[in-house]
Amino acid sequence: MKKSLLLLAAAAVAASANAQERAFSNVHAPLPQSDVNYEAYKMFKQNRAHAANTGLAGKGTAAPRWYEYTDYFQKNEDATSSSVNYSLPYLWGNNNVLMTFSSGPDTANLVSYGLVGDPAFSGFNNVDYYPGLMKITSTDAYAVDSIAFTGAYLVNPARAVVDTLRVSFVYGNGATSADVYKTTANITSGSILENYGAVGGTMDMYRMHHNGARLTPTGSTMITKDIYLNNLTTPPSWAADTVNGVYVGKVGLGTAGTGISIPAGSMVGVSVSFISGDAVPAYDTVFIGSPAVPPVKYNMFRAGVVHRGSASAAAFPMYSSTDRNMGGFVDKTTTNSYVPQWYWSSGTAAASVQYPDISYRAICASCGVVGTVEVGNVAKITNAVAYPNPANDMLYVPFTLNATGDVTVTLTNMVGQVVASQTISNVANGKASFNTANLANGVYSCTIAVGNERTTGRVSIVH
Repeated sequence: MKKSLLLLAAAAVAASANAQERAFSNVHAPLPQSDVNYEAYKMFKQNRAHAANTGLAGKGTAAPRWYEYTDYFQKNEDATSSSVNYSLPYLWGNNNVLMTFSSGPDTANLVSYGLVGDPAFSGFNNVDYYPGLMKITSTDAYAVDSIAFTGAYLVNPARAVVDTLRVSFVYGNGATSADVYKTTANITSGSILENYGAVGGTMDMYRMHHNGARLTPTGSTMITKDIYLNNLTTPPSWAADTVNGVYVGKVGLGTAGTGISIPAGSMVGVSVSFISGDAVPAYDTVFIGSPAVPPVKYNMFRAGVVHRGSASAAAFPMYSSTDRNMGGFVDKTTTNSYVPQWYWSSGTAAASVQYPDISYRAICASCGVVGTVEVGNVAKITNAVAYPNPANDMLYVPFTLNATGDVTVTLTNMVGQVVASQTISNVANGKASFNTANLANGVYSCTIAVGNERTTGRVSIVH
């Protein structure tokens, strides 16, 4: 078992929702390759997603679609040759048990985790990534009929018990009173939130409420499904759900093929918690670690998290007003909401971006498909080659249309943030220009859109 170092304290995050939320850290402790073959598992996920998302329903509408933010994240990271890893932080039903770390035993600090998902996010409608799949926009109502998540279930054969994975679902439009709501964190001097704006500014965060007694979100829209991990049967009930060392949990919602109706403009929230079937004494050691076989004294679950490779400084995922997809974590039963976090690995480096490996299947019979142009939208984009590429101080994006239209040109970084945008109205040809002097070095997506027609390419900025 790879040894892990404990967390570094972080500055408090002042949330406008009249509460003080603290940014906290978790422990990065991946299983060895012999326990989790991530490359083989990733291929399994890709094949599963392809099979699930293949086939149009006809007449411009799409079949149900699995939404996996980790898949979008992987595609963006691949485009910039960044490193993507799959890690498994410890998950336990309370924070009064001990884990064995390189510095000695310490308490577990992750009791529940979850994902806020927005299927109308522009990245999910990227024609380069998802051509022909269902396209949900902010004006489309939809339904969700399935949830899937991954992790590792570690078992001590001597513990003949039935454990529980509690999977919960909520939805909301981000309003203060909604079950999925928005808070605003103040950006203070010395805080890692300075990565997201100037001191004195704010950063949007989308969250779920948390009920520590039940280890679920709260709210009128909540639905909870328990998965029983029965170790009393031969083979155990969960064995068939383990692929290449990774446990794949799945639950259905509502009526099969119909699901739970979600109003237009709403996000979904999914959480996963582990409830032990054992009577575990307070501050007993649950995770022992290698070379012990098994490495656990009591059965436990480790949450699947996909993250960028290590960075020199900790940072939250790159959340922005255009990307409402967020990871949320709870580090103790008394915390009242799921909040962003980061965790440390390799002693001095941090996983700079991380997303829970949670997905959901959406249904929308009235929705179109990614890349489809509606009848009557006749403007076509040609002669669109951005220059210079790579750019230093200025970037120019010319275009030609075969009909007059309103053209929007956007620059988006590799985590989905729109960093620059320009709209040119009522033209048949033109050229957008962007001052790139203050943009960070890296690869960006450049998208030209007119009506439902769009073209996207890559540009580099090098100073």
